[in-house]
Amino acid sequence: MSDPGDERRRWWNEAYDSEDVPWDVGRPQAEIVAVERAGGIEGRTLDVGCGTGAEARYLGGAGHDVTGIDFSGSAIDTARDRTDCRAVSFLTGDAFALSDRDLGTFDTVVDCGMLHTLEEGDRTTYAAELSSVLDGGGRVVCLEFGVDAPDDWGPTPLSATDVRRTFGDGWTVDVVEPVPFETRQRPVPGVLGIAERTARH
Repeated sequence: MSDPGDERRRWWNEAYDSEDVPWDVGRPQAEIVAVERAGGIEGRTLDVGCGTGAEARYLGGAGHDVTGIDFSGSAIDTARDRTDCRAVSFLTGDAFALSDRDLGTFDTVVDCGMLHTLEEGDRTTYAAELSSVLDGGGRVVCLEFGVDAPDDWGPTPLSATDVRRTFGDGWTVDVVEPVPFETRQRPVPGVLGIAERTARH
């Protein structure tokens, strides 16, 4: 019997090995750039579900010490090939096993399109993993498909309520607002959430 984890990894690797990855626009998402320029991304930063590393490269160039992590080895290989910034490193790994890795702690976690790949029941477990690597007062900046995004493109569109439920006990949600999420085909309605960790598990 095949391991579901192996099947998921194979799917993501095949997606990143293809010539046309719909969500890989070849540049950082404009909303992540805007948050960073406004001072919303600080200190040591983890880019979780980093894909081919566009946001990580931008943040490294902006002066942050960045670690990118992704389930797909193919994505990480591409990210490393495209990156020559010493402030940025990439790891293959599972976002649901961050606490099992010797990653240290971070001031900021960036999630650009990871949360919207998860089923509702997995989101709070994921948030708990993020909290395990965040310093007290650290924050998560997430950019996902919003409720008006196409529901047949793969990701699960998220509402403001979904974001608030994900970052419930032990978090303070500072920002939830509609913003564009860029894809190769066209920008789609997205949601930006910023949550601060107020307590450790």
